[in-house]
Amino acid sequence: MNALDVARPPGSVAAAVDVLAGAVARAVSGADGAFGLDGVVGGWSDPVVGLAAVRVLGADALAPFLFTGRPLSASDVEVMRAALRVFPAPHREDPGDARVWRCRDWALGEVLAHLGVSEPRTGQAAVLDSDGEDGFAGQPPWLVWSATVSRLAMLALPAVGGPVREQVRRRQRDIWRGLARAMLRHDHLSAARLARWLALDAAVSPESSPESLLGAVLSHLELFTAPPPRVRLEIALARRLVEDGQ
Repeated sequence: MNALDVARPPGSVAAAVDVLAGAVARAVSGADGAFGLDGVVGGWSDPVVGLAAVRVLGADALAPFLFTGRPLSASDVEVMRAALRVFPAPHREDPGDARVWRCRDWALGEVLAHLGVSEPRTGQAAVLDSDGEDGFAGQPPWLVWSATVSRLAMLALPAVGGPVREQVRRRQRDIWRGLARAMLRHDHLSAARLARWLALDAAVSPESSPESLLGAVLSHLELFTAPPPRVRLEIALARRLVEDGQ
């Protein structure tokens, strides 16, 4: 976090998410070796806004610790726990939305466990056990499925496996279709999220190698779209996944 962020703490949740996403992206890229959740959001004048930002990013807020192996501090763990207490998963009438939130929290529990933090965890079999055409059950069309997988990009982390990861591995062509559609529609956030999924298997999937289309997509998103912080975070995570997978 730079001096401007300290002097002018964000006044809205959206602004807070952007500040935190930017800090996480810098840390994942290696530009901030001293990253800490408490260090980023702990000094803001409105602590609730900071906790909301942590809750929105979820497991991605812990990505710098996951990639560097640096342990979470007690204060960072308390920030995450406070975010979960203050902002429990919202009730959603739509089954697809509800399931996305359950998957988000399952992924967060998996990452915390990987980092040595004991928290209640949810079995993903129950999370994904549902009928319907929301992109989870059966073999939904690529358009529906890729849109759903884009919303679950927080599961595209090395500490998180499970059925969604296996579906993505089997349906690489459909991920590429969704990515191409998102690029044509200038939906850069969705495109970056789908590129992040592809980056998980870049080292073993030639069509996803950094020298081919995936690298070109990430460069385009970086150089030609002036990406906002949320998109920059997805790009940084995708690049780190490619680097660590080689």
